[in-house]
Amino acid sequence: MELEKLAQKIVASPRGILAADWSVGTATKKFAKFGINSTEESRREYRQMLFETEGLEEYISAVILHEETIRQKTKEGRPLIEIIKNKGIEAGIRLDIGQEEIPGFGGEQMTFGLDRIRERLSEFKSLGASFAKWRAAFIIGRGKPTRQAIEANSILLSLYALFCIEAEILPIVEPDVVMDGNHSLSDCQKATEEVLKTLFFKLLDYGVDRKKIILKPNMILPGIESEKALPNEVALATISVFKKTVPVDVAGIAFLSGGQSLDEASKNLNEIEKRAFDVPWQITFSFARALQEPVLEIWQGKEENRKKAQEKLIESVKIASLARQGKL
Repeated sequence: MELEKLAQKIVASPRGILAADWSVGTATKKFAKFGINSTEESRREYRQMLFETEGLEEYISAVILHEETIRQKTKEGRPLIEIIKNKGIEAGIRLDIGQEEIPGFGGEQMTFGLDRIRERLSEFKSLGASFAKWRAAFIIGRGKPTRQAIEANSILLSLYALFCIEAEILPIVEPDVVMDGNHSLSDCQKATEEVLKTLFFKLLDYGVDRKKIILKPNMILPGIESEKALPNEVALATISVFKKTVPVDVAGIAFLSGGQSLDEASKNLNEIEKRAFDVPWQITFSFARALQEPVLEIWQGKEENRKKAQEKLIESVKIASLARQGKL
């Protein structure tokens, strides 16, 4: 499928993206929170349970996988990716390999993963991936994010997108201004605006075709240690920033949930959708924590809880789907 058509398929209403691309380290932390032992086998069982959920394809258009998952098979030897694709859901790969702190920049990070990128794209494509994702994280603080951190990560995101398009893999570009800290809604608005302005300048500079990318950004939110903003405040600030910074030919915007619960993320997305009637892009969700933590809480690593956990997943993705239509 042509990349433009693939992008439109992924962001089309009423479905969204399930981000199931936790690294081994992140999955281990999430499992520990609910008393689940994290092994390759338990992670496979968990992901298989997610992907085999009946009716998932009604609400989910695409699933982002981690490198571990794209190679995993069921006990019967069936690749997990096959379960997803047989439902008509697109399967993608998290291509970055994580962040490292930039020396001398007070905790700011840059993302790694460009080494052997052609070779890795070729392998993941042969395994069935049709799209990829790369995350750059930005922190808000005194003088942060710095121009240098924004520029370095924007260049890396642009190069990643170029390599993906060359390999005929659709790039999801994720600039994430994280919720950590006690910053205000206004601080997040300013930082996100600066990040997106620089990112789209660099994408243009590197000749990336914007019709062949999906943007996966943060919503405009106060820091996790600050007082929560009302959904209408989040929506107004978010739409204001995106109208100023995101070109009209970008295929779509798939908001990440970040540190939000499903209730918070869906209420905020619902309000954004209701107020975004005159924007040129499809707006959808690409949630990880918001969709998966309620499922983990029920599953607890036990086979007898599998059906109830799957019911919780359907309930959660249905809420996210209603929110992306502004019908919550």
